[in-house]
Amino acid sequence: MSVYSRFIKGLVLLLASISLTACGTSAGLMISAGVDRSESASSTVPADGMIVIKRGLASGTNADTDSRVLGRLERPEDVERFHKAIQDAMQKQGILDVSMPDYEAELELEGKPVTVYLWLDSNSDQGMVIYSTDTHTGYRVTIKSTTELKNLIGQL
Repeated sequence: MSVYSRFIKGLVLLLASISLTACGTSAGLMISAGVDRSESASSTVPADGMIVIKRGLASGTNADTDSRVLGRLERPEDVERFHKAIQDAMQKQGILDVSMPDYEAELELEGKPVTVYLWLDSNSDQGMVIYSTDTHTGYRVTIKSTTELKNLIGQL
């Protein structure tokens, strides 16, 4: 199953469970290392130590994976900053009410391939991340980490 197919399947499941209102608070639970964020390997999963950043379908691009690739984070310090930014995110409380993500990132966490969806709106100080393996749970990215992610992606 392609990354796009998994995304669409997850999005359909997500939309089926969303109410018209969103409830959320800045309080939440930190993402723990014990959360199962793994998914089966695919040809688009980057080599260990590299993160592939793609434009989200919200950006008006088509579903073709290769044409959506924005760039790759390869420098170890950039990869570490990206990992820290998403792992420091706090679980959102309530029911998610989301649009299509701005970006999709393919990376490895704990030695396993992971796809995350990122909402980094230029008009918002805080972003959100959702793991493709659990599209019912969103994580609020701190203001500092949102700025960090925007800067990392902006350099691509």
